[in-house]
Amino acid sequence: MIATLTQSTGGTLTNRRTAWQQLSGRLVRNEDGRPMTSGELIEAAGLNWQVSKEKLQLASNGREVRGAFGLVRQDTGNVLSVVGSDYQPLQNSKAFSFLDSLLMDGIMKYEAALTIKGGQCLALIARLPSVDEIAPGDMQQRYLLLTNWHGGGSIGITPISFRVWCANQTTLVMEAGRRASCKLKHCGDLDAKLTMARRALARIDRAFTQYTDDARRLVVGHTREQAADYIRELYPVADNATERVRRATERRIAQVREAWLSPAQRADGVRGTWWGLYNAVTEAIDHARPARQSRNVTERLENRFVATTTGEGAEFKTRAFELAIAMSA
Repeated sequence: MIATLTQSTGGTLTNRRTAWQQLSGRLVRNEDGRPMTSGELIEAAGLNWQVSKEKLQLASNGREVRGAFGLVRQDTGNVLSVVGSDYQPLQNSKAFSFLDSLLMDGIMKYEAALTIKGGQCLALIARLPSVDEIAPGDMQQRYLLLTNWHGGGSIGITPISFRVWCANQTTLVMEAGRRASCKLKHCGDLDAKLTMARRALARIDRAFTQYTDDARRLVVGHTREQAADYIRELYPVADNATERVRRATERRIAQVREAWLSPAQRADGVRGTWWGLYNAVTEAIDHARPARQSRNVTERLENRFVATTTGEGAEFKTRAFELAIAMSA
């Protein structure tokens, strides 16, 4: 379930949307036009249900499970996670309240709220004010993915660069491939957590700057042979690979080839560059239809959201970006 505050506008070459925009439901805004706090957005989105910690019993004989408790979503009765006796649940309405002062400072603005996996995770999407231009007219918007996994014990802050032209998204890394994300524990003084969050945002800002500088290095031409080597390196096929593996790899490469011919990769200043080639890979991961997927639409979109922002899809895009940097040097 998701509520969207604003939609990305301007400069689009396609009508594609990010995984979180595909999950979008009703549009919610404050009547006075001011930015919504996290609590107001969560309330307007209908996500302000409570989580309680309850004792667990064995279904076979009703015996209590010592030291184990279930985090129960009160409106549905579903068990979201199993925790220990010391764990204290963090309610959705309060999960991100310590960050709300950043709204007043103009540091960020919430755009969306959603829950995934039946409510196991509450996520907010926040947009930062800076916009980065990679090639002429090719704009990247800065976003933060804020997550609270019930049972996880910490708030996650993950930076994501969003390409307006094709709705591709890249989860940023810092030096030596280390994720530019951070985690803040539930417990502790709110002011202390805000201080840690501001320090994390400073590191994240540097990661955005580094990503932009690196991305601009990719706005150089490649030869047909270099492009072929790049794809073979990303999608290798072992000599003893089964026919099934070969077909799956060929399918992925075909999706990249199709994305490489899309308007966003054929635009002036991007066509024939490493930047366009890398974005063909990200576009295939973010938007191409997988070989196997759930019949449940919501589950399908949630799986893609997790994969493309923090899961295996995000990791593959990181590898593709670093390989493009290395091969284009």
